[in-house]
Amino acid sequence: MNTTFKDILDIFFRYLRYVIAFSVIVLGCTLIYVYGAKKVYTSKAQVLIRLGQEQMGSMQFLNNARNVYVTRREQELKNEEKIFLSDRVITAAATAILGDDARDPKTLTSVKKYLSDKLEVKALFESDTLSISFEFPNPYVAKGILDILITKYIEHHIGVYENAKELSFVKLKLDESRKKYDEALQKYTAFIDSVQIYDEKQIEFLVEKSNNLRTDLGNARAEHEYHVQKLRRAEEELKLLQPYEKYNSVEVINDRRNKLKSKLNEASLEKQNLLQKYTPESRLVLDINKEIETLQKLIKEEPERVVDSVDSRKNETYWTIDQTVIDLKTTIAGEEGKIASLTQELKGLEEDLSRNAHDYQQFTLLKKDLDLAKVTYEKYYEGFLESDLRNMSKAEQVTNISIIEDPSLNYIPNWPSKKKLFLFAGAFLAAGNFFLVMLLSMLSNTVTNPSDLNKQFDRVPLGTIPLELVPAKAGEPLSKQAISNIVAPNVRGVDVGLDYYEKNLKEFQRLYINLTLAGENEKVFLVGRSRPGEGGATISFNLAAFMANYLGKKVAFVDYLPSRVTATASGFEPVLDGKFQKAEISRVDCYRYVESRQFRHDDLKEKYAQLDILREEYDYVFCNIPPVKDSADLVFLNYHVDRILFFVEAEGTKLQVIKYNVDTLIQYGFSKISFILNKRRFYIPKFLYKYV
Repeated sequence: MNTTFKDILDIFFRYLRYVIAFSVIVLGCTLIYVYGAKKVYTSKAQVLIRLGQEQMGSMQFLNNARNVYVTRREQELKNEEKIFLSDRVITAAATAILGDDARDPKTLTSVKKYLSDKLEVKALFESDTLSISFEFPNPYVAKGILDILITKYIEHHIGVYENAKELSFVKLKLDESRKKYDEALQKYTAFIDSVQIYDEKQIEFLVEKSNNLRTDLGNARAEHEYHVQKLRRAEEELKLLQPYEKYNSVEVINDRRNKLKSKLNEASLEKQNLLQKYTPESRLVLDINKEIETLQKLIKEEPERVVDSVDSRKNETYWTIDQTVIDLKTTIAGEEGKIASLTQELKGLEEDLSRNAHDYQQFTLLKKDLDLAKVTYEKYYEGFLESDLRNMSKAEQVTNISIIEDPSLNYIPNWPSKKKLFLFAGAFLAAGNFFLVMLLSMLSNTVTNPSDLNKQFDRVPLGTIPLELVPAKAGEPLSKQAISNIVAPNVRGVDVGLDYYEKNLKEFQRLYINLTLAGENEKVFLVGRSRPGEGGATISFNLAAFMANYLGKKVAFVDYLPSRVTATASGFEPVLDGKFQKAEISRVDCYRYVESRQFRHDDLKEKYAQLDILREEYDYVFCNIPPVKDSADLVFLNYHVDRILFFVEAEGTKLQVIKYNVDTLIQYGFSKISFILNKRRFYIPKFLYKYV
């Protein structure tokens, strides 16, 4: 059979979860590598090689048994390339990089190998130049190492001539000054990092703060001394007094009357003040007169009460001095804490100033040493290396080499390259997903669609029943339980949960039409399956209920298993001499076979002979038996049934198992076998399915 675009889409969406998982893994690994891999930066430079006219000829040499003509120009450029990559230049560069660590042979060898691996030199014959590049995780280090390599390459050419001793002496002095400068810079940097040096403004601020602290401390000590003396005098006075004293007096208990008198005195004084500014007829004077009259009236109404008493009472002078003593002690304690705090702060500030003075002296000495070392290094570097070495090179005719492009400082890493990695990941993702889907589809040996059955057994299925997801319980989200696995409730006369045909009338109508067209006058159908749970009993009962309710047919469902259709239903009554139990479910007469010693059949033919009786009474009869591999009575059923309805669970039943069961049925003499594909999943989305 030809594979259509629809089949390809079905396969793709069937394994979509594997495709998504594989894609997530690949993309995740790509992102981790892109953002987690160590970045590599490349520094590039170009060196021009000037060749004379005498080098522009050609030469002939034998290479691999062939005569090869190569211009001297090309050969000289190749020689320069080999010189740059030579062990002598690499060793000199590694020694300069390592310094004192170059004495270790293992370290020197490993650095030389690293330089050789990361260094790339390419001769450009068109421009007579050497293109040089070096890779390193740090762009600054990459530029520095390439600069050292080019320097050692030029020194190699200079060292070939006679004045190499003078060059070596200059280089020795330059190295010594560089070493001293590095040591001075290291000491200066370490001192700056570990010590804080104050500037002039900070020093002025600290000195001013120190003076203020001394002033505050002197004031606090003076106040403390004053309060101590005052406390001493109060304690001496307190020793001369007694807390309580005896007295004989008249106590006047007229607090309210005294308050009224006090207010009257205040009003009288206020009146005298007002008369000095205003006339007696003014509004303010009249108001104060009215207030005085009111107070006098209230005083008359308030009688004076006098009580004679002799008693002991508190000595007010004693307790006043005692409270003063307590307050002075509290004040003195606070002042002592303040004095201690100010003393500690002043001590820390003076220590900080003293330490800063000492550190500043050391800082000055280190700065002078650093400046001196820098001046010495710059003197050798600028005066000798740049000027003298350039003059020496000219004197020694080292004029055929010049740097036309200094080592570059590249801030953009050349690896990992996001563009290249994502392109590679996309290509790998497409190819990997394609092979993954192909592998899974080839490894899958289950039936997925009607075309698989038609291709394998040359039989077109009578119908295809889709898989419908239903809630496991009321109020819960959809589960992955097929409708054909619903357990029937124990209520007589209801649909036992098998009203699936009402939701899929078109499928059952098509199934009924195909069943009637498959053979004329066929009334008894055997429900076959490879294993339990493929939905044979439930779908066949739904088909019977469809015939009874929508077509008005008289249908019987005979259950020899028993299945979920009849096992959990109630209301069955004995019939046919007690060999069966009968109940009506969804207008379908259901017969349940009774296994009992009393009615054990000596002849198995008699067990299934009841189907012939039901054939005469009903329009259609569906007979449910155990799976084919577990049924030992197939040889007798062949005489009583017209056709086998073999149910296959999509993506659940293997083709080998189906073939084995079909061969078994054929061996028992069943020739009319029709497939019904149940629980089929439709993976293509509905909005896309209608276009394909």
